[in-house]
Amino acid sequence: MVPPACAARAGGLLAWVLVLAMPCVASAQFLRIGPFNFTAKAKLEGVYTTNVEQERPSEATADREDYYLITGLDLASRAEMSPNTALDIETGVAIEKHFKRPDLDNSSDPFGKLKLSALTELGHYTFNAFGGVQRTSESAESTYDPEGRKKRDVQDKYEYGVGMNWKRGGVTLEGSYDFTSERHAQAEFQDADQDEQTVNFLAGWRITKNVGVSYTMERTKTDIINDPDSGAGWLTTENISLDWLLPILKRPSLTYSLGVEKEDTDEKKGKWEPTHTLTLSDAWDLSPVLRLSVGVSYSYEQNPEANDVALTGFVGLQHEVGQTAMQTLTLSKEPVRTLGSTAETDNTSVHYNFTKRDLFVYNLTWTIDVDYSLDKPLDSIDEPETVWTYGTGLMHSRALSRKIERQLAYRYDREDSNLEDEILDEHRVTLSYVYTF
Repeated sequence: MVPPACAARAGGLLAWVLVLAMPCVASAQFLRIGPFNFTAKAKLEGVYTTNVEQERPSEATADREDYYLITGLDLASRAEMSPNTALDIETGVAIEKHFKRPDLDNSSDPFGKLKLSALTELGHYTFNAFGGVQRTSESAESTYDPEGRKKRDVQDKYEYGVGMNWKRGGVTLEGSYDFTSERHAQAEFQDADQDEQTVNFLAGWRITKNVGVSYTMERTKTDIINDPDSGAGWLTTENISLDWLLPILKRPSLTYSLGVEKEDTDEKKGKWEPTHTLTLSDAWDLSPVLRLSVGVSYSYEQNPEANDVALTGFVGLQHEVGQTAMQTLTLSKEPVRTLGSTAETDNTSVHYNFTKRDLFVYNLTWTIDVDYSLDKPLDSIDEPETVWTYGTGLMHSRALSRKIERQLAYRYDREDSNLEDEILDEHRVTLSYVYTF
């Protein structure tokens, strides 16, 4: 097998792989580069799928069935540069070769990533910084094709940021700046090119065990590169709140937050408006194998936004079935027109999961997932949507040697909506080999 690092040299933007100075030979030389001791994994994966782009039949513009190969290499390492400073590096590259859908190949533009992050602790201060680049590719409808056929949208994402944290006693100060840039290789997708900046600041004081006060400020700005006039400028959101763990009940936990909030833009200054949040949560062990969790949260704003939900609640049940099986059931509710709620849709969701390890043979895992969702729009003209989602899968892993692991997996997923005439489903079989250097 040709190591993916060799193929990645043709990837243009992924020339950063050369920084690792890795020879195109799978050997122990991968593990030590300067101060870094890398954990290196190479992967060869074969996939058969009946719905390669997760589309309904009428949405497909090409064959939905496909089988393809994926070769990949991932490396990760942490170097202790000093007793107080650590430097982490993550990098990887992956190439897909499709046999029935060659339009989905990415051999000329391999997927890849490189991320560096550093953390330094100096007394009560903690400083962090990170930077990275990532290339991804996804299927998108061609703007220039009158038949609406799809093609690969290759995009590069650049990001970097810095942050600081100071803690002493019950006082906390935090600040950070993040920058993200998205660029698309093909001209027809470059309308989505954008830069996003985020500035965060937090000052908090834990006055007592049950009482705390905080101030938060977030400034965000998104620039659409190829449409300068569409920029909305900076949006600044400030919040001052008093959090109080109410000693009314020993159980469940009851927390009340009283605050004021405002939003400013470059064109308009906002006004301070009161906010209230009441949260109740707890968990009980009904038996050694059965655990119940509940939670309710109610929020109020003087001038809430259109999609704010005033009341949310959930109930969760976790059941251990023997030593190798677990099942969970979760119910959540976001009702409209309840205690001043401004939600446009009444949502009810139910999720069930069953996992059985060592089914019949060691390391064979069976999973079942069932999801139910009911959305009732506030506007009675629109029809409520009911969505059932089913999924089941088998996965068997086996160590072929001290360094090679084989995984064989089958997965079936199905989505049925009363607003859709067709079922969205997929059968997927995956055989993968992972080599750990």
